[in-house]
Amino acid sequence: MRRRPYIGSFEAVEDFGRLLRLMVSKSGSRSRSAPVQTLPDSAFRRYLEMIAHFSPDAVDRAVRHLAAFRRLVPRTVASREAAVEVFRGNLAKETTAETVNEAVEAVRHYWYAVDRARRGHAGEAMAADREALIARAVEVLRIQHKSYRTEKSYVSWMRRFLAYTTGVSGDDLSDRHARGFLTYLAVERHVAASTQEQAFSALLFLYRNVLGRRIDGLRQTIRSRRPRTLPVVLTRPEVNEVISGLPETYRLMAQLIYGAGLRLRECLSLRVQDVEFEPGRIVVRAAKGSKDRNAILPRTVVADLRRHLRNVRIVYDRDRANRNPGVPLPGALGTKDAKAETSWRWFWVFPSERISVDPQSGRSYRYHLHPTALQRQLASAVRGAKITKRATVHSLRHSFATHLIEAGYDIRTVQELLGHASVETTMIYYV
Repeated sequence: MRRRPYIGSFEAVEDFGRLLRLMVSKSGSRSRSAPVQTLPDSAFRRYLEMIAHFSPDAVDRAVRHLAAFRRLVPRTVASREAAVEVFRGNLAKETTAETVNEAVEAVRHYWYAVDRARRGHAGEAMAADREALIARAVEVLRIQHKSYRTEKSYVSWMRRFLAYTTGVSGDDLSDRHARGFLTYLAVERHVAASTQEQAFSALLFLYRNVLGRRIDGLRQTIRSRRPRTLPVVLTRPEVNEVISGLPETYRLMAQLIYGAGLRLRECLSLRVQDVEFEPGRIVVRAAKGSKDRNAILPRTVVADLRRHLRNVRIVYDRDRANRNPGVPLPGALGTKDAKAETSWRWFWVFPSERISVDPQSGRSYRYHLHPTALQRQLASAVRGAKITKRATVHSLRHSFATHLIEAGYDIRTVQELLGHASVETTMIYYV
C-alpha cells in the first residue's frame, strides 16, 4: 500500500505544532504564559512547507524576504502595518513592484506563523458564552430584515470564528483575532477568494452590529487567490437540446432564465404580479444588491406561461378553499397588509407542492420551488444530451449574455439586462 506523502499530511501538521511548543519551552527567558514574539528560520521554513504548502523555491525566497525585512525595518517601528509601509518604501528602491508584493506577503506569513505558535503555547483562555452571542447576532439579523440565506451563512461563519478563537470571550475579541481567522482560511483551509470574502462580511457584521465596535485592517490579511475563470456557455443548439429534455414546469423555468437572463433565485421568487404580459416585461424585485430591474419576457414563452398560471391558479384557489396558509411577504408588508399573503397577485409563479415552516418566524407558508429541484433536472438533461461541458442552471444566464453580444447588442444594454452593478463584470463575456 502506498504511503501518504508526509508533507502537508495530518502527521506533519501535528509535528509542526510540537516543534513550535518545543522551541517556545527552550526559550529560557520566557515563562509558560509569555507570548511568542519570534520564530527561528527553521520553524518558519517548516510552516511554509507543511502549512502554507510553498514550493522549495518559494520557501527560499520567503526566508530571504524575511532577512531583507529585518535589515530594512528598524525595531523601533510601533505596529506591524507601519512596519509594512516602511518595508515597502525601502524595498521599492531595490527591486520591482512584483517582488515587493511577494516580500510583504512573506512577512505576513511569518507573523501568522508567530501568532499560530502563540495560540498553541498559550492554550485555552477564559470560556465565553458563545450561544448568547450567536442568539444576539440572529436577533440583529432579523431586526435588519436580512434574508434567511444570509442569516444561515453569517451564523455559520460566526460559529467557525468562535471555534477558532476558543477560550476568548466576546468582550476580548479584537481585530487581531479576525485578521488571524481570515488568514487561517487562506493559508490552512485554502478556501476560494469568494469564500474568504463571505467570511469577511460575516465578521464585519459581528464586530460592527453585534459587538458594537470598530474593526480595522481586515483587508491587510493574506488573501486567497482569485482564479480567472471563464463562464460555461452553451451554443444555441445545445441550449435547445437541454431545455427540450426537461419536464414541463422546469422547461418553462429554464426558458425564462435563458430568455430573460435571470438568476436561478430570481426566477424562483417571481410573483404573479411581476409578470406583465402587455408590455412583455418581467419585474425582478430585490435582486442581487437588493435592486429591482426590468427583464425581457420572451415572446416564445408567453402562451406556455399563461397556461402555467392557469394551473397555478387552481393551486391558489384550493389553498383558499382549504384555508391553507398564504405565502411569505418581503419586509414588513405582512404587518401593514394582513390580507396580502393570501392574495393572488403575491402568489408564486412557481409554488412548491408542500406547505413549509418558516425557520425564522415559525409560521407555516407555501414557498416557491426549492433551487435544487431545477438544478437536478437540468443536470439530468445535460447528461441526456451528452454535453461534456460543466453546465449548470447559471450557464443559461451566461449563454443569454453571450448570445446577445454575438447578435450585436452593446455592452451597456447587456449590463442593464443582467443587472450588473459594474460594466467590468459584463466584460467577461467579451473575452
